[in-house]
Amino acid sequence: MGVVASMVVFVALLIGFFGKVVTSRGALIAWFGAGLVLMVALPLVLPQALATVHPVVALVLGLVFVALGHMAVRQIPADPIVDPRG
Repeated sequence: MGVVASMVVFVALLIGFFGKVVTSRGALIAWFGAGLVLMVALPLVLPQALATVHPVVALVLGLVFVALGHMAVRQIPADPIVDPRG
């Protein structure tokens, strides 16, 4: 559960800082590098299960995060291609 809880917090923070993370290549690499380290290191440090979650609750939380991620992507401003010749 520790890994799942940290992933939920990690994704929630990503949604909050989405604009800053996707506009900078370094921030994007650092963000996903930190996420990878978190997902690999935390199970090694905490190998026991801290709690169990009912599958329906996990499904609902997953759908909420998918919806929040979709809303975050829709907030990216459009960058239309403009013909420099005209």
